[in-house]
Amino acid sequence: MARFGPLRASRRPRLAMDEVWASAAILAALEALLVWRLGDLARTATGLERALGGRPVGTRSLLGAAVSRLDMHVAPLDFRQLAVWAVAGAAAVFLLADAPGVSVPLRFIFAYNAAIVSASAMVMLYRGRPPFEAAAFSDLYARTAVEIWLVLPAFLGVLSLGLPFRWWERLALVSGILIYDVLFSAVRFVAFGSLLGSLGGVTMAPLYLSAGPPLDFVLAVAGYSLLVTRLAKRVRGPEAVQSWTWI
Repeated sequence: MARFGPLRASRRPRLAMDEVWASAAILAALEALLVWRLGDLARTATGLERALGGRPVGTRSLLGAAVSRLDMHVAPLDFRQLAVWAVAGAAAVFLLADAPGVSVPLRFIFAYNAAIVSASAMVMLYRGRPPFEAAAFSDLYARTAVEIWLVLPAFLGVLSLGLPFRWWERLALVSGILIYDVLFSAVRFVAFGSLLGSLGGVTMAPLYLSAGPPLDFVLAVAGYSLLVTRLAKRVRGPEAVQSWTWI
């Protein structure tokens, strides 16, 4: 008969503590440098947004850095268009519930966004305006993006200390995540402005919740998982005895 219960068959990497402490010191110095030069990083992102066609306006101080928001135009929607969005979103939720040939995760993602669109359209029908003003949405995005720049490299850097990476691999991981996040945030910011100008305020909530800065955690952790997989392959064979121990 099959037995169900927890099995203790995990592996604990054997770490060179001197390299771990050296890596921790380097990561802490990099994070301090990031906070110190945050204003320069924000200006770099603003310049990229301007080069992509965005119109940065105004600034907001965050940890001493002047963070710019984009001048966004939200397409107006009349009550008939809003009614179509509300009905179409609700219908999509029901159709996706039992859609054949679509995996469960994809059904959940699409149905989740369809429900948010439908709810946003209903709110706009009731209130007569989008859930957020364009300036408030732009400011929220810019502030959250900068906070993610600070948190994400530190988060993945700390995670990497528990695995047998070399110090330069940890540094490359954190630096690569930061560069990716800044570039992707700027490109996405301009794309959001274009979508809001075409589709209207019903897309504000799904854009921010499903494709906004919080998504960067999912993408970064996915990339980190691929690196860990490569690391596991690297320590197979004769090296595995020295690199991994059973607990």
